[in-house]
Amino acid sequence: DHTIFQSRFCLENFKAYGYSSEKHSVIYNGVNQKLFNLNGKVYWDGKSKLKVFSSSWSKNPIKGHEMIARVSEFDFVETYFVGNWPEGVDMKRVRVFKSMYQEELAHEYKKYDVFLHPSENDACPNSVIEALSSGLPVLYANSGGTPEIVGEKYGASIDDKDFKSVFDLVTKKYNYWVDNINKD
Repeated sequence: DHTIFQSRFCLENFKAYGYSSEKHSVIYNGVNQKLFNLNGKVYWDGKSKLKVFSSSWSKNPIKGHEMIARVSEFDFVETYFVGNWPEGVDMKRVRVFKSMYQEELAHEYKKYDVFLHPSENDACPNSVIEALSSGLPVLYANSGGTPEIVGEKYGASIDDKDFKSVFDLVTKKYNYWVDNINKD
């Protein structure tokens, strides 16, 4: 009698395939804030290397592993990844850790400065919600439900930008994003 969608992105996709009911709501995924929270979070000082974090259970190419690897080649960042890295994609300088239980992963988020989510067409990525709940601004592919979750208030789209210009944006907007995350 009533349909719940994870994001407006999902709703619009269903409409494109003929869904027409007015009995629907959009409710984003939740996060266990007993685990994913700001307790003990230390933020980037703007002088140290930017610690970039990503995670994905899937090895699917649309998850953006190649972009994560490209970002790792910049001298002004340290790049970390938790999850399953696909064979055939050079890790470059990414420090890769195997998948973790939620308790471990929640602790892991607090070690980093920003979350990089270059995945395409994620409806409502749990990793993005976990990152925000843990105090990390999000750099994301302008695709799927991620833009409506993050927008410009909590991070920035990385599409069509070289990472040096993204880093310059992070340097300018980091405190703004962190303030918004802490307020909300």
